[in-house]
Amino acid sequence: MSVPLGYVGKKGGEAIVRNLLEENGYICGETREIAYGIQFPVESSAGHIGYIRIFEKKNGRTTVDFSAILSEKDKTLMENLISCLQGYRKGEIPLPQRFFFSCVEGEEPLLKIKEILIKEFNGIEIESTDRKIYTIIKLDGVTVIEYRNGTVLIQGKTPTQQSDAVIKIINDVYEENSRKELFHILKFNLPFIKETEYEEIFEELKRYKIDVDSYISKKAYSYLNPNDRVEIRDGLLLLQFVKNKKLPLKNFATLVRNFAIAYEGFLIKFLSDLGVLDISKILAKPVNVGVYLKPHKDGKTLLEKKYPYISKKRPALPNKMWVYWQECRNDYLHSDFIKLPLIKKIEAAESKIREILSIMEDCLDVFEHIISPTLEMEKIDDESIIGIDESGKGDYFGPLVIAAVYVDKKTIKTLSSLGIRDSKSLSDNKIKELYREITSRCKVVYVKISPEKYNELYEQIRNLNQLLAWGHARALENILSMVKCKYALSDKFGDENLIKSRLMQQGKRVTLLQKPRAERNIAVASASIVARYIFLESLQRLNEIYKMDFPKGASSRVEEVARKFVEKYGKNELKKVAKLHFKITERVLNDKQ
Repeated sequence: MSVPLGYVGKKGGEAIVRNLLEENGYICGETREIAYGIQFPVESSAGHIGYIRIFEKKNGRTTVDFSAILSEKDKTLMENLISCLQGYRKGEIPLPQRFFFSCVEGEEPLLKIKEILIKEFNGIEIESTDRKIYTIIKLDGVTVIEYRNGTVLIQGKTPTQQSDAVIKIINDVYEENSRKELFHILKFNLPFIKETEYEEIFEELKRYKIDVDSYISKKAYSYLNPNDRVEIRDGLLLLQFVKNKKLPLKNFATLVRNFAIAYEGFLIKFLSDLGVLDISKILAKPVNVGVYLKPHKDGKTLLEKKYPYISKKRPALPNKMWVYWQECRNDYLHSDFIKLPLIKKIEAAESKIREILSIMEDCLDVFEHIISPTLEMEKIDDESIIGIDESGKGDYFGPLVIAAVYVDKKTIKTLSSLGIRDSKSLSDNKIKELYREITSRCKVVYVKISPEKYNELYEQIRNLNQLLAWGHARALENILSMVKCKYALSDKFGDENLIKSRLMQQGKRVTLLQKPRAERNIAVASASIVARYIFLESLQRLNEIYKMDFPKGASSRVEEVARKFVEKYGKNELKKVAKLHFKITERVLNDKQ
């Protein structure tokens, strides 16, 4: 039983396999040389289970051999490990540096997890040739692999807020996992009692029903990210259970922790939705949210400066957000329960919890006023509308495409039933399928800016948002020459006047709404699919012209292909296939000097 791992060498192969095993609690012994390779013993908590051998051919091709693994008990892990390495070899999944196992029974929980990850986390389902794999979902920085035997693996280079959120969702689907975690928190904080009493408490906890509505409004609860909703439910379960049972905890601060986690998640989403912070830059290090909450020398926060209305309606709110975030971050958001501040009475803990939830409610009241222009969009969800979106902005190779799609009242339900959603959560094959459905039912136009034209315009404008605004305005004007429509909607990527100032006579007659995450609207989601389809088709044509496989995105693989392209065609040709203002260009061309 062996797996080809590519040209990584025996030392590289050893590092990969050792890392996978050690992350999952296995002990790897000393490596020794054998004919054509190396081997090392592997132990589990039950003792020695065999040897792993790594062979390297003269050309550097490396193979991992598992035939000397003796233990049947570890067979499942080794099979999954093999699948993982094979998936890495085929380019289906990234090489994992972190594993998480959660065994669930039957296909129903796996389906539920998949649906949540695609719908709530914008996950993209990847097709796999491995029969043991139920599905692979790619998220931002995390890959989730669900095996048909019930094992769920979460892979990512480092533990991140994204991977922690996914783990929270999986545990929530497999409810007993979640209740066990909460029970261990209680057990740690309860004075010593008999083991039979612990068992009784756990059985009661498993059956306990939660009252959410008396603590947080449906509006605020539904606004939260799915993993933060789980934190609120877990927190309320603990609070209500302890209160009802009158359990004498050693420190009631334990009850506040789930709400502190949810509060930080809420703040990140809230500030992102208002365009104050870039969520992609904050998820890896959530503590940086403090930069956006901390008052400056003039006493005002970034939020107040961007939206002065907050200081007028809720003058105390920005400081409250900052003070409570500091307290939550410093006192509750670490893994060591011993260091939690001492709260002797449950009433004091409950008071803190209600204050945190109250700040969330106040923030949302302000949020609704700030986005009142886009609240008009809520009223027109069932109205005819033009959606506008772009594709290729974050891709080094290929064009920038801006599409506009007119969706009338009759078509909205049909498109919804087809599964139309933001193209970032769809596979390339699904995009091609849905493109045909959209173009057969809706009026569609697009503006395609080839890499060469893009570079020429960027040299003149020197600002990506202005270039995007120009493309959005042209797409809107073009579709308005075909249809009459009162409303248009696009994603908010800068000052709202950027697009409006570039509109001509027809465009100025439309009510143009711009909001973060506009892709949730069916018309904008349709435009994102059309734009992505045109981008993919254009990239394929470049592949055919230059006899190369241009990857999407702006990864290290993209940089590697850029180097090969320059070697083959020269640096002057690069402007015809790539967006030159990316930092990749500088690194590639500096290497060639």
